[in-house]
Amino acid sequence: PWQRESHDWKSRINLICSANQIGKSSIAIRRHIRNATDKSRWKMYSRKPLMFWYFYPDSQTLDREWTTKWEAEWMPRGAMKDHPVYGWRIKKDKGVVSQILWNSGVTTYFLFYTKNVTAMQAGTVDDITVDEELPMDLYSELTLRLAAVSGIFNMVCTPTLNQIFWKKAIETKDVLPMALKLNVSMYDCLVYEDGTPSTVWTREKIRDVESKCSSDTEVLRRVHGKFVTEEGRKFFAFDPV
Repeated sequence: PWQRESHDWKSRINLICSANQIGKSSIAIRRHIRNATDKSRWKMYSRKPLMFWYFYPDSQTLDREWTTKWEAEWMPRGAMKDHPVYGWRIKKDKGVVSQILWNSGVTTYFLFYTKNVTAMQAGTVDDITVDEELPMDLYSELTLRLAAVSGIFNMVCTPTLNQIFWKKAIETKDVLPMALKLNVSMYDCLVYEDGTPSTVWTREKIRDVESKCSSDTEVLRRVHGKFVTEEGRKFFAFDPV
């Protein structure tokens, strides 16, 4: 049900903070493809959308996600690959996909958190999606890229950097009060939207994951998708010499 809410929502800011391995990246990809090709959605934008940005932490993550999720599961295929609206082709840079050129007229550019902020200072962007917690030194620049056309910002993450801005954004109304905010646990994935049991997650399987976490803090982060502060010993030992 939470995936359907994110997929269909029309907020200008959409935030999902969740557990690991529950489909947050897949729903972000599906929403991105829909927004790039479903012209009935384009009324969300202030102009005919032209440029979308999609961020990953690094090129290795993009290469893996493109192969196992984008191309393998979600991109239009068969006869649809050449459809006048839903069709697409790609460009690559050093062997890794760098752009999707949609027949709808939208172009998706793949970028990385490791990219220098100054390299992002050109361009008016209609839709930005970031996969994993966005470092705050990039956030201000990205929001400016969206400002002229009142573009849409999407982030899906498991909270590993523990940045206070995103903690407040997800858990309070003090930051980004207009955003769709979903804090999703593995326990929110026990049934599909039609009420049938999940074929992926059961309570027993979740409890097994909890038993393998190294601390209660990791259970809150990895199973419940919570922003938490590290506690307990961080070092094996100190050498007094």
